[in-house]
Amino acid sequence: MHQARVATRRLPSDLRAFRAVLDSDSTKALRAELDWLGLGLGEVRDREVLSARLRGQSKDLSDPLGVELAFSVLAGEIRSLRDELSDLMRSARSFRLVDTLVQAAPSPRLGAELLRPRVDRAWKRLRRAVRATRADPASQMQHAVRIEAKRVRYQ
Repeated sequence: MHQARVATRRLPSDLRAFRAVLDSDSTKALRAELDWLGLGLGEVRDREVLSARLRGQSKDLSDPLGVELAFSVLAGEIRSLRDELSDLMRSARSFRLVDTLVQAAPSPRLGAELLRPRVDRAWKRLRRAVRATRADPASQMQHAVRIEAKRVRYQ
């Protein structure tokens, strides 16, 4: 569950990072579908995390019957949400999403002619930021270098 949620949250970010070299219409639709799936996964995962945290902190509470009643209600919510997620995962929409991901994976629109200018610009910005820190090595300048380095990574 956790890994599926992480993937549905990370992939849209990756698609945004590479939007300049990917087909924007299809990635926009794909991001929307991943957001939809992530919401379903998130509902279950959030309740599971809440339950685990409360379980760890409930030892100090003085009303064991009330605590168990609360956990019983929470467990019922988790079961219900898992059933809903199971239906969601078996839906035609979910299967279309998987098909789209499988078809898109081997054929991104990439090429050196698209990437080279972007990478060159990013490296130039990074070099300028590094040179600026030599003149004024304040922490804000170093932060600017880290930001530029991250931008280079995503080019």
